Amino acid sequence: MKSIHIFAALFMGSLLFSSCEKQVFSTGNESDFIEVPEKNSSLIYHFSSTTSANSGSVGYDQFTDYLDLYDSAHVLVTLTEGNVGNANNDTIFAANSAAYGVLSTSTFLTNFGSGVATQISMQEGAPVVVNAAYELELTPTKIIVNTTTEFFKDNVGDEFFLTPYIVVDSLVADQTGHPDGPATNHRKVVTEVARLKNYPVRYLGYSIASGEVYAGQRFNLKFEAERSSDWIDPEQISVALILTKKDASGNITYVNANTNH
Repeated sequence: MKSIHIFAALFMGSLLFSSCEKQVFSTGNESDFIEVPEKNSSLIYHFSSTTSANSGSVGYDQFTDYLDLYDSAHVLVTLTEGNVGNANNDTIFAANSAAYGVLSTSTFLTNFGSGVATQISMQEGAPVVVNAAYELELTPTKIIVNTTTEFFKDNVGDEFFLTPYIVVDSLVADQTGHPDGPATNHRKVVTEVARLKNYPVRYLGYSIASGEVYAGQRFNLKFEAERSSDWIDPEQISVALILTKKDASGNITYVNANTNH
């Protein structure tokens, strides 16, 4: 009998499930689940550097334009190389630039490919396979991310991954090429990847499901990250949930993304 394998972190800790086909996973009562939209969204990455004049001028303006056009319906984040304060942004920048072959800043990728409008149109027209949603709990020192992932289509043979990036908006830090210099507002910066308790950190996604996955299956995951004392305003803090899978050659391919707009 074939099986699915789903990693689920309960609100009481971490647990690995391996179960027979067509089982629906629950971490408790119906009220435990967060409503997940049956919707496809696109992901726009801006690869930027605090020491790049191009990132601080043309790249900064282009990302601002994209925010005006697409931020209400899609997920836009900046992967920044350089000092933006108490953040783990350099590690995340390096992991993503290596994975997607980014060699210079400022560079934009949409759904890990090129052509913003084309990629968004293709994603909007594709069937919704899976999506995720989250709720935040903030303490003075912690960011707690409670998530629900739900599958909307049957799928056989693929391995799915979920990446919960912590995003902080309007971080004030130096930026070469920007007229505000050391007082530049850095928009939608990925500062950290949230962690599963008692599980190794994964900068490009936690393996969450493989084998046979069926429409209607959903499960909850709980992640945590450190909160810098500089991130005072809770409205600055959000999460980019990125869903990916690996193709037959082992390459990461885009599936979906979501955030709280």
